[in-house]
Amino acid sequence: MSQNYQDKQPLVSVIIPVYNAELYVGDCLKSLISQTYNNLEIIVVDDGSTDDSLRIIESIDDKRIKVIKVNHKGAEAARNIAFKQSTGEFIQFLDADDLLSSQKIEAQVKLISQSSNSASICSTIHFYEGINKKFCNDSYLFSTSKPVELFTAIWGAQGFIGMIPCHAWLLNRSLIEQYGLWNEKLCKDADGEFFARVCLNASEIILAKNVHCYYRHFVNGHNQSAKMGKKQFLSNLRSTELKQKYLFEKSDSKEARLAIATQYKFYAMAYYPMHRKLSSEAMKRCVENGGSDFLYGVSGRFVGAISKLFGWKAARFMAYYKGRIMAAF
Repeated sequence: MSQNYQDKQPLVSVIIPVYNAELYVGDCLKSLISQTYNNLEIIVVDDGSTDDSLRIIESIDDKRIKVIKVNHKGAEAARNIAFKQSTGEFIQFLDADDLLSSQKIEAQVKLISQSSNSASICSTIHFYEGINKKFCNDSYLFSTSKPVELFTAIWGAQGFIGMIPCHAWLLNRSLIEQYGLWNEKLCKDADGEFFARVCLNASEIILAKNVHCYYRHFVNGHNQSAKMGKKQFLSNLRSTELKQKYLFEKSDSKEARLAIATQYKFYAMAYYPMHRKLSSEAMKRCVENGGSDFLYGVSGRFVGAISKLFGWKAARFMAYYKGRIMAAF
């Protein structure tokens, strides 16, 4: 990278909420320090950690790192606190247990620096804590000047649901200032609601090729996304209601309705049989938007056979208790 280019680099603010991430936050920060893009403002919010996270953060000698200490309020509140303290032209969100490839930020800044209303995404490499397993399946990602097309694709209009984690994005600051901060009332799928609200209003979404973000999965369900209580289900439903509102304000097409129907169907099945009444409500909303209650996402020959004979509820019931029995051993 030439010195002339470095002198012209706009500032990128990287926002990292940290809560009891002592095993991972060091590697997370190292992936930032090794970025080929140098003009970074790294804002780490220690969200009331009770482990060794803060000591590890403060042991890293890099003047670009700024630490904010707060009482535990949750990741969404921590991100909002950091954003209000940030000064960067571009915003990179990153969770403390995830990583970025070394050229990720540089590649995305080059793509969106000519427009104050654009956003960029990159592909995601999923990896599993404790086992040697990685995969990347981002065939649903593409550049588009019509964000509605991308969101309907990843939400299920094409028959499957994709995933874009928060650190795959790089956003123009102006988009967030115009369309709002993170919704602190949501405990699950807050990222889905936030990026829908903000990025459905982008002038374009540009795919950065040959760079990646890394998303860590926990086999034992350690991360927030693995929690499946009533509070989490209600948050998923509220997030989907809001995503439906944002999408239908842009497009009320058959594809848009199918995408929202697929979202409701996914949650109806994922939370069954733990929360049957809420599951029925989610499936009702699926059908109202033109979806059907055919079986979605149940794998395995035996469970698949159950679904054909007795329906998706019986199949989900069997899959749920099969998983609990196996976990007990």
